Amino acid sequence: SRRMPLSTDVDFALVAAETSGWSGAQLKGLLQEAALLAIRTASPMVSQGHLSSILQGRGDHSPSKRTEWKANFIYSKSI
Repeated sequence: SRRMPLSTDVDFALVAAETSGWSGAQLKGLLQEAALLAIRTASPMVSQGHLSSILQGRGDHSPSKRTEWKANFIYSKSI
């Protein structure tokens, strides 16, 4: 987010609470997706609304879902 134009309404404490356990790569992906959403909506900055929209749509990418998928994948390969 260092070079990304962020709106003053971005609440990093809220983002941190909603992304607890995420890796740095996942957080980078979140910001990149929010930036793309900002571009699509012709917004000059990434806002909390952009971040919230992306977070609501990322349910399948949460660490617990990935771990569950990985365990199922490893199990299916061992059969």
